[in-house]
Amino acid sequence: RGGVIRFVLEDNRVRFEVNVEAAHQADLTISSRLLTLARIIQQAAAETRKPG
Repeated sequence: RGGVIRFVLEDNRVRFEVNVEAAHQADLTISSRLLTLARIIQQAAAETRKPG
């Protein structure tokens, strides 16, 4: 089970990824405005990522 929001450093900028499946499993609602700014990731992709 992974996290819902992950912050990443990309091109000297802080970006974030949202795992919508993990949010759903945790019974969390994420606003559509926040989701338009985020990179959406899938559950399987999130589980295979290495911590960095």
